[in-house]
Parts: sequence; C-alpha cells; structure tokens
Amino acid sequence: TKQLATVDEQDYKFEDESVSATSDDANDDESTVNETIAEEVVRLIINACAEISKINYFGTTMLVDVLRGSKRQQVLNYKLDELGCYGVLKSIKRKYVLEIVELLIEENFLYRTQSSLPTVRVNEGKSVDDVHNMDLSIVEEIIVTNSTMNKSRVQVPDGETIVVEGWDVYVDESGMILTDIELLNRLQAIRKKISETKNIPYYCVAWDKVLVRLATKKPTTKEEFLSIKGIRDRWFDNNGEEFLQEIKDYLKNEKTVKGH
Repeated sequence: TKQLATVDEQDYKFEDESVSATSDDANDDESTVNETIAEEVVRLIINACAEISKINYFGTTMLVDVLRGSKRQQVLNYKLDELGCYGVLKSIKRKYVLEIVELLIEENFLYRTQSSLPTVRVNEGKSVDDVHNMDLSIVEEIIVTNSTMNKSRVQVPDGETIVVEGWDVYVDESGMILTDIELLNRLQAIRKKISETKNIPYYCVAWDKVLVRLATKKPTTKEEFLSIKGIRDRWFDNNGEEFLQEIKDYLKNEKTVKGH
C-alpha cells in the first residue's frame, strides 16, 4: 500500500478553475495583475502536486502533463484527467510550466526524491501561505514572456522593445536602442557563472528581462537595483553584488575609453 504524504486539506483545497497567461483586468496596473496571476499559478502547481499524490507519486513530467491537460496514455491510465487540476495551466507553454515547477523545488515548496525513478512531492514543512514570502518575480517574467512570445515588437510596462541578437531590448520613440548590448552580454556571462557555481538553472539567477532592464538602466547602487522591476531584497542579497560590480567595472572602463 502506498504511503501518502500528510496534506492539510484546507491548505491545499483546489480551486477548479484554469489560469490564463492573460488577464481580464487589462486596465489594472500590469505589475499588480502579473503578481496576482503568478501567485495563483504557484498555488495551483502546489495544489496539483498534492492532489496527484493521492493517486500515486510521479515525476515532474507527469505533473506538468496533468497541469497542461496532456492526453498521454499514462495520464489516462491513472485517470488523472478526472482530477480538478487537470488542464488548469494549458494556456502556458510546457517549458514554462516546467521552469516554475523546478523553481518551486529550488524554493523547497516541492522536493524531488533521491531514487532511480525520482518523484516530486509537496514539502509538508511548507504551507501555500508561505507563497506570500516567495520572490515571484521569476514567475511574473515567465507569464509576461508567455503572453508576448513570438512577437518581434511588443509593448512592455517600461517601454517598447525590438528583438536584437535574440534579446527583447528597449528602444525610444524614434527606434534608437536604449539597451547596452555589450553590457547585456557581460551580464549574461555573470548569470551563467553564478548558475554553474551554484548548480541552479539560469532562470533561478535572473530572467532575461531582468538582465535587459539592468543593461538599460545601469544601476550602480543597491537602491537603484531595487527600483528595477523583478528585483527584490532577497534577490539582491543572493546575486546582486556580482551584477552590481560588473556594471560598475563596465561603466568605469567605458569612461576610461571615452577619456582617451
């Protein structure tokens, strides 16, 4: 008999409704809307993992399949398509749902068992109420990216963007590029270094849009960093100093070159 994890039914009560990457509250403040959706997406994933675990324990692939409403035979064999969580994140692309699941594992809301066939389970030491204390900026970025993907020119909260060298960079009204591409590539290298050193996915270090904002606004103090959307105290404490130093070094070198 399978030993089920103890789950607080009130904490993990499932709301039978799907979440879309877009919001009906289009006229509301976009940042607030994205944060609300991000929190709901996180809660849905945790709830879904708890609900699926009542049937059996599965890996991340099955969790994502159920959330996206997959018709894969194994999903149907276990009758997981009859669960309330089935298909609730069908509007978000698979790779993005998987990235959020991996983030929740990194944040210890979920955990992956150490076995030949790892399964993913809810961490009983955490409550969905703890989501309020989680840095949701990465999830927000995934939602924004998901709702604007495959567009070469999109409206964003702090300006208009065009695609340059694979990046959505900011431009002014005349079309002049405002983002420093050279600095952006250097920040990407810092992100890669941190990701490899800490052995975590790159998106757990910084999402692309955060790097673009940094390469555009070029903050040189902690206060300026925290004024940028997607950056909060916890993120800065974990990763900010390396990015800050890189920007300072870049600007110092730039000033020296111009001085000659």
